[in-house]
Amino acid sequence: MNLLAEIKENIIISYKAITANKLRSFLATLGIVIGITSVTLMQTAIEGINQAFEKSISAIRG
Repeated sequence: MNLLAEIKENIIISYKAITANKLRSFLATLGIVIGITSVTLMQTAIEGINQAFEKSISAIRG
């Protein structure tokens, strides 16, 4: 079997699996979105804390 035929077959199988298990697909997508969002928010919070710490240290130093 050539590469394009295998890719086409895999896409068809994947599509059938996604449509057959809509709730599972939705929950997996939701989990990925929540995970990426929480990591991004934590990174932003850490950067904000670091900047506030740097400002307070520079204010103490004069």
